Amino acid sequence: MILDRLINYTIKSDNFPSEEEKRRVRAFILVWISTVIIMWFYVFFSWSVFEFNTVAYIGLVCTIIHTLTPTIYRHTKSLVLAGLNISLTALVFQITFCIFNGGIDSPSAIWFTAHPVIISYFASKRLILFSVILNMFVVIGLTLLSNKGFFPVDALEDSFTDWMRISSLIFLDIIVATYTIVFMNTTKQNEVELSNRNELIENLMRIISHDINNALTVSTLSTNMLEKNLKDDQDASRRIKMIKKSNDQIIEITNSIKMWMKTNKKSFNLKLTPTSFSTITKHIEDSFQPLIQVKSILLDFDIDSTITSDTKILIDSSAFRNQVLNNLISNAIKFTPQNGRISFKAEVKSDFIKIQVIDKGIGIPSKILNVIFDPSCSKSRPGTNGEQGTGFGLPIVKRMLEEMNGSIKIDSTVKTDENDTSGTTMSILIPLVQN
Repeated sequence: MILDRLINYTIKSDNFPSEEEKRRVRAFILVWISTVIIMWFYVFFSWSVFEFNTVAYIGLVCTIIHTLTPTIYRHTKSLVLAGLNISLTALVFQITFCIFNGGIDSPSAIWFTAHPVIISYFASKRLILFSVILNMFVVIGLTLLSNKGFFPVDALEDSFTDWMRISSLIFLDIIVATYTIVFMNTTKQNEVELSNRNELIENLMRIISHDINNALTVSTLSTNMLEKNLKDDQDASRRIKMIKKSNDQIIEITNSIKMWMKTNKKSFNLKLTPTSFSTITKHIEDSFQPLIQVKSILLDFDIDSTITSDTKILIDSSAFRNQVLNNLISNAIKFTPQNGRISFKAEVKSDFIKIQVIDKGIGIPSKILNVIFDPSCSKSRPGTNGEQGTGFGLPIVKRMLEEMNGSIKIDSTVKTDENDTSGTTMSILIPLVQN
């Protein structure tokens, strides 16, 4: 196929180009083919209709240089230079046409609008701006010089000028259509590649998580057996506890990764049901006593009197307890020092219940707070007792709360020389079921 041969020539067949380069060069060649056909058409048109050859000679030189664009890319590997060559050679040819064909009133003047479009595919924002400014100066210059009579009278007969006007409009439509199709195809290919890449990553993570869990099962069973057999050996017991702690951290990481992948699936749906608010406080009391006791933390509850045993919230009970609450409370415990204090507050706010988990811990630095819900940014840090995290917890919380028509806000203060207090307040809103 001729198109494939052109692409191979432009890239250099002895190289091993990336899929991205192949796609961009293919689009660039399609654009180049459409413009080079139009350029050569106007060269032959110039030879046929002008009584002198100035326009034809200048057009021929511009078109030959224009035609060499794939060779320019072949040797420079620069789409910017290729795009500038396409755009500027056409621009010079168009200016020549305008000079001998009515100045700014020439049918060729309409082609000035195409240059930013051509440059936009190949170049940066600065070059696009450069193209727009260059066009502006060319148009203003042609207008002023035409008004002062610097240009000769239209050298074409009226019938040829009309024919040129029609052809310019038709060819401009073809150029715009070509660019639109190229843009749409490129966008679609990017979306398909991104989707395939994400699917591949998810499959790999799923396989890795599965294999890790299998290995951890063996490791956990083995350490449990060793712990029983070596309970009198203090050094061995200490090392076994370190292994068990590492196993727990790996389990937490793999579970967080699996949950994050689940929450980002389009098919991910929570089952929202009216749930008694009293089950929330009971879950906290039952689930976090061991962690609280380890650090001798005081956890107090401040529940507004308007919230009774009949008060219900619209949530997915399992997700809210095991992901949202567990992350909020465990984070507060993690960053609260020994003998610290954590407050759990709840009050009715219009159609929502506002829940706040307040600690007087070490606080969250602003550089972490600004990206705290972005899973792609590294923000995991050890707690006050060296506790480790994954960085996925709060992004998962935010995603789940949004699925439950709720929201989350975090305010935090870090202790400084000017400020002697520190701590974090995590506030969430969750829909209230009206009686």
